[in-house]
Amino acid sequence: MPIREKISSIKQAIVYLGESETRKLIAILTTGVLAFDKPKELIRVAIWRARFCEILISSVDHKQAESAFLTGLFSLLDAVLDQPMDVILDQLPLSKDIEAALRGTKDTPITIVLRAVKLYESGSWYNTTRGANKLGISYEAMADAYSHALDWVEAYDKNE
Repeated sequence: MPIREKISSIKQAIVYLGESETRKLIAILTTGVLAFDKPKELIRVAIWRARFCEILISSVDHKQAESAFLTGLFSLLDAVLDQPMDVILDQLPLSKDIEAALRGTKDTPITIVLRAVKLYESGSWYNTTRGANKLGISYEAMADAYSHALDWVEAYDKNE
């Protein structure tokens, strides 16, 4: 079945793939994460990034929340699959905004959010603040979003 629209949300991905293919994708990703040489922390960081991106973009443009979540979740696919991100992205039918953010090629709101999340993660406070300011987000809002995302991941871990 040819793709008529680029995928920009989890719902679209599931509808496009169908239940059977979605299960396969989840199994492949889970296998990659559960492989003996892959630490559990890798998937925790991907989930944390997904939620952090979603919270941050929601204060700027709520319509991009699902795309931001997917971007954060996919931001570590290169490490999960042991392939360069460019190779992975060439094989996935993602929307231009998600692809641009993952490649870091264009300054879209999602790209700026993902970059700010990565900077926050690395402790680059000055650059984090600059990135947040580009979107009109205060550093305090970033800290709150970080805390909420961390709580969300901890709740996920408890349900695992």
